[in-house]
Amino acid sequence: LIPQIEKLPERNARRCENVRWLLAALRDVAGLAAIALPPEHSALPVHAADRPSFYKVAFLYDAAACGGRSRDEFIAAIQAEGVALDAGFRGFADRSENRCRKPLPLPHARRAAEATLLWHHPVLLETHETIDRVAEAIQKVVAEFSQQSRTH
Repeated sequence: LIPQIEKLPERNARRCENVRWLLAALRDVAGLAAIALPPEHSALPVHAADRPSFYKVAFLYDAAACGGRSRDEFIAAIQAEGVALDAGFRGFADRSENRCRKPLPLPHARRAAEATLLWHHPVLLETHETIDRVAEAIQKVVAEFSQQSRTH
């Protein structure tokens, strides 16, 4: 048996708990919006097999709420704080017609592709203390970006 398989239920449970912890810690942070989980996941199922695995957690970045600073600037500032955060899925809006038929413009898909931030599973396996430090680093950067916009 592969050693990771034996640890999977415990790690999935930890990630589920830490996603709830992270969402709660960042709930009131201007400029970040958690991508809503389906209602059946908001109160996570009791049975481990029914829980989401959360290998990634996505948020949308609102540059206007962060002093007009770009997502790339935000990511660089967060990474400078030691937080593993990256740009999210590039979306379908810019894919060729050969790869993805688009009968209509996709403004929401384009917006999501331009604004998505992703936390990967390693941080979701950390302690609540680490998740709190991640949230504090994010709050610090958002506050700095917001303050800079008010002084210019």
